[in-house]
Amino acid sequence: SSGINAEYGALEEQHSGLQLITVWSNQITANSMTALGRALAFHTTLEGVNLGSNPIGNKGVDCLKEGLLASRSIARLVMASCNITNEGAVGMAEILGDHNTLIHLDLRDNNITLAGVMALK
Repeated sequence: SSGINAEYGALEEQHSGLQLITVWSNQITANSMTALGRALAFHTTLEGVNLGSNPIGNKGVDCLKEGLLASRSIARLVMASCNITNEGAVGMAEILGDHNTLIHLDLRDNNITLAGVMALK
């Protein structure tokens, strides 16, 4: 986890040019999401983040919230197979309510029921 936090720290220093972050299936947990959330807030060119197949869970969604809200360039967010439940879907709904550039949200293969889907509408 400390290695991934260092990587995200380096992302904070790079303020332009980066368009996509993909960390698919790297066993990244919610503990690293706070650092990533901080890094997201600094990027004006970042268009996509793919966190799929990492066990970030609902806590990870909460940790990303501030950074996602601060970033106005992210259009695509993939959190497929991330152990997210209805609670995390409600957290994403709160983000979507205040984020006008996000056009693609992939939450497939999570434990979200109809109640969670309704929160996202």
